[in-house]
Amino acid sequence: MFCDCRLCRRAASLGGKDFRTRSSILIDGILKVDFPPDTYHHKLAYGLDLNGLRTVLFTHSHFDHFSVRELDYLNKPFSHWKRKHSILFLGNGETAKLASSVLNATAPASVRTMEAFETVAAGDYKVTAIPAVHSTERPFNYIIQRGGKSLLYASDTGPYPESTMRYLGNFRFACVISECTGGLGRIDYGTHLALSDAAVFKKRMENSGASEKKTRWILTHFSHNGAGTHEEMSRQARRLGMTAAYDGMKTEI
Repeated sequence: MFCDCRLCRRAASLGGKDFRTRSSILIDGILKVDFPPDTYHHKLAYGLDLNGLRTVLFTHSHFDHFSVRELDYLNKPFSHWKRKHSILFLGNGETAKLASSVLNATAPASVRTMEAFETVAAGDYKVTAIPAVHSTERPFNYIIQRGGKSLLYASDTGPYPESTMRYLGNFRFACVISECTGGLGRIDYGTHLALSDAAVFKKRMENSGASEKKTRWILTHFSHNGAGTHEEMSRQARRLGMTAAYDGMKTEI
């Protein structure tokens, strides 16, 4: 909002895929990862129908991923939403505490705390919480499984320790959505990845057997701090067998 760096000025002039809002994903219109402040914009801009939403996974409580006050609109008198199914919110202790503090008995929702490496059934999906390397509140990434396919959502994390990599080696992922905050630059503080780090992550996943030749790699969560334009990111990502995501991107796995 307040930045006037070279990349932000270029993005403002280029528009299109260079306009970046805060990251989240929606799977089958049913399961959502994170609830950023831009969720309502995403609904309007991309024609999302959130009436079918049944499960929301929170990675952590940082504001760009979890706009907790937005949940107040599920409460009466704001909501007149007549739903057949309530929304299940899953996350670590901090996100569960925050969500529970906002939602009241009138909200068509329930909240559950997950533990690291715990697997929970969420409708037709199995969801496993993976400890991320990001903050002091035990942040999570997630393995999401359905119909014999597994997806790893690995956003807002630094490099995984070997113990986590060994665990991931038990899976064969159809798709990995990887953190890439640093883009074409560098990350020196260990709680995010740049493109070069994502390439190392991909190689580690391949060595463990978790990533195969047919596994799709999608990069997300780009910052203006060295990320490059979407075209610049895409060009470099393709050379590494990856795809640079953009706002409104749709894909089938």
